[in-house]
Amino acid sequence: MTRAAVVERGQEHPDLGVLIHGFLDRGRSWGALARSFPASWDVRALDLRGAGRLATSEGPYSLEQAVQDVVDVIKQADARRVARVGNSMGCLIAELVAVAIPEKVAALVLLTPTPLGGLELPAETRELLRESGGNQRQQRLIRERLSLRLAPEQIEQMTDLDGLMGKDAAHGYYDAFSQGHPLGKEPSQFKGATLIVASTSDPSIPLALVQQIRATRFPDSSLETIDDSGHWPHVEQPVRTGKLVADFLSSIPGG
Repeated sequence: MTRAAVVERGQEHPDLGVLIHGFLDRGRSWGALARSFPASWDVRALDLRGAGRLATSEGPYSLEQAVQDVVDVIKQADARRVARVGNSMGCLIAELVAVAIPEKVAALVLLTPTPLGGLELPAETRELLRESGGNQRQQRLIRERLSLRLAPEQIEQMTDLDGLMGKDAAHGYYDAFSQGHPLGKEPSQFKGATLIVASTSDPSIPLALVQQIRATRFPDSSLETIDDSGHWPHVEQPVRTGKLVADFLSSIPGG
């Protein structure tokens, strides 16, 4: 079954921006960034199964299923060009979609990207993240620990009970991004225009790790950094992040 997208702005434009959220998040966290897209682009912020408007949707909660759901949305949109934007775990899905339908994807934007090859975390961090499904207090604590500038009202919005990711989805997605995908062991198969954005104060995906991802997997990509931000630069520093994305999209052929 094709999963619905949350349309943030625009109708029937030939270019489509598709935004994919990270672990424990939901589509509406992209609100500020969606508004930064050039006016010629449709922008759709998707909810993955088990999150946001699809919080009660059944799994599987896996990279493969998420990729298929996003591919279905893109094919139904019948856009001329598609830009894929992911944050954290959403970067894995964004890249795999670009590999699956390269003829549709004109550009890839990866914000604080989790490595496609997997991410091994300390036991205490693993327990905190993997077992946070359905636990509002624990999910708020995660935002507080991994961010630098999230205001209390932003944390409240990101973790309200309406759309909170539950236990099964948290287990499935944590296992998916921590184990990674075999394609992450080699240079990316996507050869189109790519922008990678790192946060200099992200405690979970540090700048050195993002630099390694670029060097080994996306050597021809552009790398930009966001100061004074943690793991969610599109929420913590939306103006700066939005300008980077808008400038990048304007620079690609036809942009």
